[in-house]
Amino acid sequence: MKRKFILFVLTLVIIFSALQASAFEAKTKWSFKTAGLPTGGLKIHQNMLLFGDWTGQFYALDKSSGSLLWSNKEGNGNAVAGNPQIFEDNVIFAHVDGEVTCLKISDGSLVWRYRQSQDDLGFNDGIAIGEGLVFAAKKEGELIALDIKDGHLIWSFKTSQNLQSAPAYGEGFVFLGEDNGIFDIIEAKTGKRVNGGGAGGSINTPVVEGGNLYVSAWDNSVQAVQIKDVIPLWNTKVKEPVTTSPVTADGFIAAGTARGSVVVLNQKDGNFLWDKHIGSGSVIAKPLIAEGLVFAGTDHGNLEIIEADTGKAKFTVETQYGVYSSPAYSEGVFYFFGDNKVQALQ
Repeated sequence: MKRKFILFVLTLVIIFSALQASAFEAKTKWSFKTAGLPTGGLKIHQNMLLFGDWTGQFYALDKSSGSLLWSNKEGNGNAVAGNPQIFEDNVIFAHVDGEVTCLKISDGSLVWRYRQSQDDLGFNDGIAIGEGLVFAAKKEGELIALDIKDGHLIWSFKTSQNLQSAPAYGEGFVFLGEDNGIFDIIEAKTGKRVNGGGAGGSINTPVVEGGNLYVSAWDNSVQAVQIKDVIPLWNTKVKEPVTTSPVTADGFIAAGTARGSVVVLNQKDGNFLWDKHIGSGSVIAKPLIAEGLVFAGTDHGNLEIIEADTGKAKFTVETQYGVYSSPAYSEGVFYFFGDNKVQALQ
C-alpha cells in the first residue's frame, strides 16, 4: 500500500511539472529600450526589475508592465558590471572602471559611492554581500571588502593572479576563483584565507546553496564541495571549457560553454544528463532554470528554451546581438536583456 501511494505521489509530481513547463509559451509581454548594450545582470526585487547597461545608466522598471520607475545616470559612461545585489532598501552594484555604487531602491538617489585609485584596473564582474560587507574583485588581483552602510574600505586580500569573476558569499566565508585556477576560501569578517582548492583553468563565480559550493572552470570541470570541512562531493568533466557560473534549480545544475553549448547535470551526484549546442559564439550569460525549462543564449546567437529533463528544444527567440547578461524569472515571466532592450516573455 505504501509503495502504491509513493508511486501515486511521484506520478502527480511528474504531471504537475509537465503542466508547469507547458504553461510557458515564450510570448512577448513587454519590452523596454535601453540607452546602451547590456552589461549587468537582471535583478528582481518585489515589483521591480533592476539592471544597468554599457553607458553606466541604472534602471528600475515595473516588472509587470515594463514601465520606467526611475533611472540613475551618474555612472558617467562607466559600464555596470555583473549582477546587482539588494541590501535592505538599497541596491548595490559595480562598474567596470572600479566604482561601487549604492542607490536607494525607492527613487534611485545616491547613498554612497566607492572609487578606487586611478591606477587600478577596475572590475570585470559584480559583487557579493554578507556580514555587513560588500565584496568586489579587482582585475589586477585584489579582493576588497567595503562597509555596506557607507562604502569605506574595511580590508583587502591580495591574490596570486588576476581576477575575472565575481566573488560569492556563504556560511561566513567569501569564495573566490583566480585566473590561474587557484580557489580561495576567505573569512568574510577578517579577510584571512582559511582554505582553498583549485582547478586546471580559470574559475568562474561560484554558487553557494544548501551548505554546498558549486564551481565551474575553463578546464571543462563542474564540481561540488561541502563547505563544512571542505569535503569534495563530485567533479564532472564536460566536453568544452565552461564559461559561466553553474546554476542550480529543481535538482539540475546547468552551465554554458565556450563553444556555444549548455550542459545540464544532476545536482546531487554530478552525473551528466545532456548537452546541447545552441549557437555560434560563447555562452556568457549564465543560464536559468525555471518551470522545467532551461533558458540560455550565446553572445552571437538567439535565446534557446529547452526542456530541462530531456534537452529537447522547445522555443527559439531571435536576437540580433546575442544574450550577454544574466536573465531573471518571476511568477511565470522570464526576463532577459538583448538587442539594447529588456524583454519579458510568458
